[in-house]
Amino acid sequence: MASIFIRSVSLKRDIQSNVFPFTIPAIEKLKIRFRKHVTFLVGENGSGKSTLLEALVERCGFDAMGGHKHHRFSMDDDSPLAQSLLIDRDVRRPIDQGFFFRAESFFNLASYIDENGNPK
Repeated sequence: MASIFIRSVSLKRDIQSNVFPFTIPAIEKLKIRFRKHVTFLVGENGSGKSTLLEALVERCGFDAMGGHKHHRFSMDDDSPLAQSLLIDRDVRRPIDQGFFFRAESFFNLASYIDENGNPK
């Protein structure tokens, strides 16, 4: 069986926890162990799902806007949350592979095609 790319994610303990996004309860107490190859983040709007996922992908070397590691849409530095994440990765992780696909990425592509037609 293939190894799990990320085993766990938690916060460094030397962070200033009285500012956003560290005031979000799910982020404030962050400690996730990944045991399966697929993980679902479920919660109410504003519970920190996207905030955590974007920070996690930034920490793993992807652009939070989506795409391959070599596609950079934004030039912003890592978010404070991304810089504060502790990630336990498998030693056999893929070095230069992966893709971060966001629902917004698909929406933007579909909107572009709607406005400009399907390129042939």
